[in-house]
Formats: sequence, C-alpha cells, structure tokens
Amino acid sequence: MTDSYSKVLSKYFTTILDSSSASTACIKCIVDVVLHLRHFRPPSAKDPLAHDKWLDLDFLLLGRNAIACGAYTTALLFLELAAEHSGSQMDKASGTEQILFDIYSHIDEPDGFLRNQNTGSP
Repeated sequence: MTDSYSKVLSKYFTTILDSSSASTACIKCIVDVVLHLRHFRPPSAKDPLAHDKWLDLDFLLLGRNAIACGAYTTALLFLELAAEHSGSQMDKASGTEQILFDIYSHIDEPDGFLRNQNTGSP
C-alpha cells in the first residue's frame, strides 16, 4: 500500500465532509472520531500538538460539519484549531465569520443558563 492509513482515512473523511448528501449521523461519527483521537498521542510523535495531527483534515471543514450536527461548542474548538494550524491565513473568504455567527447564535448565554437553573424556570 503506497498511502498510509492516515492519508487514506483523511481523504475518505474529507470526501464525506465535502459531500452534500452525507447523512448527519455519518458526519457526527467523523466528528466524534476526530474528538476521540485528540485524547491520544501518536506513539513516536515528538510534536506536543501531535494529538491534533492523527488525520490531515481541514478544521474549518470539520467546524462547518459540526454545526450541521448541532455540535456548536465542538465547532468552536475546530475553528480555534484551524486558526492555530493555519496561522494568519484565515480570512473572510474562508467563511470564518459565518461559522462564528452560526456557533454563537446557537449557544445560550452562560448567565442565562445559570439564572434558569437557580429559578427553576425553563
């Protein structure tokens, strides 16, 4: 096999994430796999951020798809990782502003959450 397993999986996952016909369950599974891999460090890795590099995936693409699954805080994590890995290459053309708008329009205000818990109201 000429490609490593990591490259094959990365290409396969990217194809699914780019597809407009992928099911939400399938997208959520890919998001969950990426989150799961972040808990482990590759055995021979010397890079302190190697736990984010198991697969070669576009974190912006992952963020957009996490939003499609309703995983808004995960989408924010992926957006932050995209900024870290791409440096200053993120711009308006990348859709970052739209991703942030989608995330923050679905995440409740933390004070509102605490207020509802304390009063017992929905």
